[in-house]
Amino acid sequence: MNDLTHRQYARSIQKTEPAERLYIALDNYDLSFYPAEVDNIKRMWVVGEPVPSIAKIAGREIEEVFVLLLDLVLQHKIKARPGGIYAMG
Repeated sequence: MNDLTHRQYARSIQKTEPAERLYIALDNYDLSFYPAEVDNIKRMWVVGEPVPSIAKIAGREIEEVFVLLLDLVLQHKIKARPGGIYAMG
């Protein structure tokens, strides 16, 4: 069952036909990225570019870039850096 626990799987099945309206977090943002976008954002992160600058260069919302970076940190694909999202190289 891949990375899903049985509990998570059961919850995801219930959500396919929910009994009540679901709240979907960040639904108004585009949280999908092409591999080249991810690579470019990772490169900018490694050299210390601040997240607002990364977002502007990538043509994305700050929140979209932040969520991508959070996901990459949680998956150990990038490291947290001193100064966090506003660190400068």
